[in-house]
Amino acid sequence: MPVSVSIITADLIEDMGVLALEDTAKYVSNVNTGGQRTTSGVGANLFTIRGFASGLVLRNGNVQNFRFGDMAFIDRVEIIKGPTSLYGETSPGGFANVSTKQAKFYDFASASFQVGSYDHYRAVFDVNTVVGDDKKTAVRGVAVFQDNQSKRQNENLQRKGLLFNVTHRPSESTRIWLDATFQDDEGVLQRDPFPFEGVDSGAPIPLGRDFTLTNSGDRTVIEDLYFELGLEHVFNENLSFQTSWSHNDLFRRFHTTFNGAFASTDPDTGLPRVPRWPGIDWVDGIWDTVNANLLWTIDEGDLKNEMILSVRDSSSEVASRNLIFFGDVTEKFPQFSPFKLISDFQKPEFSDFNISQQAILDFLDTDGPATNKGSTRVYGLTDRLSLMDEKLSFLGGIRYTEIDTPELGETTFQIGGNFKVADGVALYAGYAEGFQSNGIDSETGEVRPPRFSDSIEFGAKFEMLEHGLSGHIAYYDIVQNNIVNQGIFGVSDDGSGGGGTVSTLSGEQASDGIEIELFYTPMNNLQFIFGYFNQDAIVTNETGVITVDGLPVEEDRSGRTLMGSSPSGFNLWSKYGFTEGALEGFTIAGGFWVREGPIPQFPDFRRRTLVQADDISGVDLTFGYDTQFFGNNAHMALNLINVTNEKHLKQRGLYIDPVIARFTVRFDY
Repeated sequence: MPVSVSIITADLIEDMGVLALEDTAKYVSNVNTGGQRTTSGVGANLFTIRGFASGLVLRNGNVQNFRFGDMAFIDRVEIIKGPTSLYGETSPGGFANVSTKQAKFYDFASASFQVGSYDHYRAVFDVNTVVGDDKKTAVRGVAVFQDNQSKRQNENLQRKGLLFNVTHRPSESTRIWLDATFQDDEGVLQRDPFPFEGVDSGAPIPLGRDFTLTNSGDRTVIEDLYFELGLEHVFNENLSFQTSWSHNDLFRRFHTTFNGAFASTDPDTGLPRVPRWPGIDWVDGIWDTVNANLLWTIDEGDLKNEMILSVRDSSSEVASRNLIFFGDVTEKFPQFSPFKLISDFQKPEFSDFNISQQAILDFLDTDGPATNKGSTRVYGLTDRLSLMDEKLSFLGGIRYTEIDTPELGETTFQIGGNFKVADGVALYAGYAEGFQSNGIDSETGEVRPPRFSDSIEFGAKFEMLEHGLSGHIAYYDIVQNNIVNQGIFGVSDDGSGGGGTVSTLSGEQASDGIEIELFYTPMNNLQFIFGYFNQDAIVTNETGVITVDGLPVEEDRSGRTLMGSSPSGFNLWSKYGFTEGALEGFTIAGGFWVREGPIPQFPDFRRRTLVQADDISGVDLTFGYDTQFFGNNAHMALNLINVTNEKHLKQRGLYIDPVIARFTVRFDY
């Protein structure tokens, strides 16, 4: 395909010792962690890819609705860069595809146990077996249990999860599968206080990374059930069909201590203060999706044509409520004044997390949850034509996406080509379109035009297996328009309250740059991964809203760096295994990565110039040993994550683990 794809394998995930999807991309060129997250790995925008935030994660090639499950369930991760018309609504920068562990047609089992910093305990059990006399059915189950604290006081996570996969092959041409996961997360997840430089207050408050606001934190319960039933049938060498139905049932509840956590100083005392809107919110949703793909192939010697007709129909019903103790509610709870000093802020009325939702609604005399229903239908046609014994190939795609909430229909295109100039070396070029819904204008009630993006990309891909070298070099140019901009106005000069929000539909954002990604394996026991990028990701034409004398006034924001993006970056990962001598069975692996700053972490307002991260870097080390234990293979590993502590100290806007040490023992049977 004429796009850039980075693959993070199961072995690399294990070597890095990461437990959150975002962290798997540390050694992928031009990908930053995006969106706030905590020890649960829950985040909104998981990545910033080529300068643009991206929260789209596919599961086994299908659109996933909320979460992707624990890392113990994941076999590999693919980062697909650039906009694409093949999946409907996508970020201009790209998206991720998660491949979960599937049942295999041979027996195996493993058990791993992990201990680590801050009272971290984790156990994973993976069992696979083939059942039936005909050996046509394979069953796999993966169970995970985790309990950990955090560097920050009172933060903790308790997780229980289960993956269950059944694959049945009644014949060589037919495959039927059931893929299911259940995950339960409970804990206290603190949010960061985000220091900022104010026009009136001067320098930012140097709050520590382990600073917490209350004794309760953000208490969270997330229960997620997902299952998929699928069928694949090959009619003949030219025609095959695949269809699946997936169901996702998610319940999420946050008992928040605060929202809008911008830290500043009190003008009278000089002490830190935090505008806070404590509250409770929950989401209870159901998503159902049907996918169908028909693949038709024509093979006439030097000419080969592959055509895919795809249809996706998804529906959702989500009940949600967000109770923010602000405005009229503060009359009943005067202690919830949003600008109380941190030391005075307590919530005794809501210290019991088990208080029922209905009791809160009755007490506040507030309406119950709002239920939103929606559906999306996507129709696509993709064609790949190969000539000259696949030396020259072309790809074209068209997709129509229809959304009923808000009512919207868009057609997007993609086209590109590859040309093999030598064995293992190909030049490629492509053009793609993408779009994202902008929702409904709250003032007019009309559907906003969607954000629309287009991208060109060209470069070289190489896969010289005899030399152990593969990778790509690419240049890209992405433009996105119809940006919805929000501004705060009417806030008093001392920041003590009032104000409102104005939204405008204007502007354009763009990102262009180069990136290099290389995988080099000169020997079976030695591996290198190298990445570098340099880009210009900026607002090219955008009008925002600021406050002048308490009134909204338009402001030109052109030239500002896109949120979460880095001008350049570098990463290197290497692994070496000793195959003889006294150190036989030992492995050592490590990586170093750098992201150039400043890295904007929030939208920039004139009154609040939020602190931006400077250059950030990280170092990770892994020491492993493979041995035998009662006739079975055993693997031990010591992971030292973020050894330099740089990212923890500098990237204030996101929760990033400090120095972490974890020791793992895995037994294979």
